[in-house]
Amino acid sequence: MDPIPTEAAYLQAASLMLGLPIRPEHQADVAAAFAVLGTQARLITEFSLPADIEAAPRFTP
Repeated sequence: MDPIPTEAAYLQAASLMLGLPIRPEHQADVAAAFAVLGTQARLITEFSLPADIEAAPRFTP
């Protein structure tokens, strides 16, 4: 089993794969923003929905 990458390792690998270099002076800020996004994503993915919920066929504001 592969080890779970750290956020810093993930950001470095993603930066290289996407061809979007992160300057050393910006790495801390990018890591902080990534951590905030991770927290927000957990709020969505950990929210449980009832089993009988049905998706709306179309969103109409």
